[in-house]
Amino acid sequence: SESIRISPNFPDHYVFLIQALHDQKELARAERYATSAANKFPSSEFVQWAAGSLYMHVKNYPVAARYFEAAVRAKPDSSRANFGLGQALYEAGQEEKALPHFVKACKADASTQETFYVAAGKLKQKSHPLA
Repeated sequence: SESIRISPNFPDHYVFLIQALHDQKELARAERYATSAANKFPSSEFVQWAAGSLYMHVKNYPVAARYFEAAVRAKPDSSRANFGLGQALYEAGQEEKALPHFVKACKADASTQETFYVAAGKLKQKSHPLA
């Protein structure tokens, strides 16, 4: 938080603090900083992605999706933002909405394909029509 005090207009400082608080199991503080940073830096893909990631970890998928959607708006070709949005939507039971974001993430970054295939396998096990 010292780095935020010194440079309050540098979004990366907020992301690193959010990650540190999460790692220290201070989730309430991490959520407060994530919300504050997301509001302060709405056009920062990194901040929005970090907020979405935090809420994915606590399994609050609708809130995670909202932040990942903001990250995608900030940087439409971001692999991590599209993948995060796909994951959040998938976990929230919105598989059809998730699929285009997984595809976009895989096109942007081949390393996301393996995780996408795992999700597709889960859909196949459920006999889902998208699989």
